[in-house]
Amino acid sequence: MFKLEGSTSSLTLDEASTPSITSLSSRHSYNTRYSAKLKAAKRRFFLDNDTCLSEKLPPEASLEKPDVELSPKLLVQIRSITSSPSKKKIMPRGGHHPLVSCCQNRSCLDKFCWYLVCFIAIVSLVALSTYILQNVDESNGISYQYFSKELSKMKDQLLRMETEVKEVFNSKADTEKKLETIEGLLKDLKKATQKGTQGSKHDGKGKPLSKEITDALDLYADDRTGKTDFALESAGGRIVDTRDTVSYPEPEKVTFLGVMICTKSNSARAILQPGSLPGECWAFKGSRGCTIIQLLGKVRITGVTLEHISPSMSPSGQITTAPKDFTIKGMQSVDDSSPDLLGKFSYDVKGTRLQYFEMPSSDKAYNLIEFKVLSNHGHPDFTCVYRLRVHGELQS
Repeated sequence: MFKLEGSTSSLTLDEASTPSITSLSSRHSYNTRYSAKLKAAKRRFFLDNDTCLSEKLPPEASLEKPDVELSPKLLVQIRSITSSPSKKKIMPRGGHHPLVSCCQNRSCLDKFCWYLVCFIAIVSLVALSTYILQNVDESNGISYQYFSKELSKMKDQLLRMETEVKEVFNSKADTEKKLETIEGLLKDLKKATQKGTQGSKHDGKGKPLSKEITDALDLYADDRTGKTDFALESAGGRIVDTRDTVSYPEPEKVTFLGVMICTKSNSARAILQPGSLPGECWAFKGSRGCTIIQLLGKVRITGVTLEHISPSMSPSGQITTAPKDFTIKGMQSVDDSSPDLLGKFSYDVKGTRLQYFEMPSSDKAYNLIEFKVLSNHGHPDFTCVYRLRVHGELQS
């Protein structure tokens, strides 16, 4: 026990009631920190001219005295007033419009930002949709124009093809009529020669002229050669490859929506077909060309016949496009790296239309031949081959 006596009064403290210096110091520090926090809160949440809140606070906690020392009890009272949920809007002294607290201002700012973001997002989506729709419309317009051009182009090509086909059919009909007339004349001529006096006229060799005429007519009827053509397309021959040879002019492509359907030009197949009118040939660029022909079977080749139109049938009166030097090689396969050279020949433009070239005698048979043109008779741009016949003996 501790006892203190004075002249007028005395103070007696028991050991149990003696305050701790440490606890007093902690409490003083707590009150100091809380007072500083309260001052900051007063500056943040209240206005200096607020009369409504000032009336509710005690006189010693007036807002006009922010530096006054407040007791813990007063601090608790102020804290309860400032944290009251009903105290959200404070009417200013003027009384014209409510002033919103910082928390409410922050909430309104958040809402405003949210609305602004939503508005920007909606505007962006609308702009993006408009841009996409414009691009789609433009692409649809381009596609429509492209397809319209393709369809009109295809229509023109079909009309040209229809005209050409009609012309071909008309010329074919005229040619057939002429051939029928010629055949009739040939038959009549043959009968007339058979009825004539045989032996009255000779060719100087003791052979009747009627027999010469008959043989010539028979030869003309037998493909004008009297020999079997083992490369004839209708009999089974076909073009296998043309190597690097380029047709002239380049084939005009007939397309539908950008896809090629067929070409409009004579291919190398023309040299295996019986047509021999001007233009019914295979034309290729330059003076050199090559093609591989599959025969109708294994053939022991004895010779070939090369045909070209005569100068009198040429529109220009010249046949400088006719092939000049050429070679024939026998092959066992398309990829044969060492084909057999059967002969090198030269076509004479001053000779007959059909010129026969005999091969050296050989027992070897081939089902493929390589026909290579080495030069022409002077045309600088292209060469024309009308027909190539391959003769020999078919091996079983």
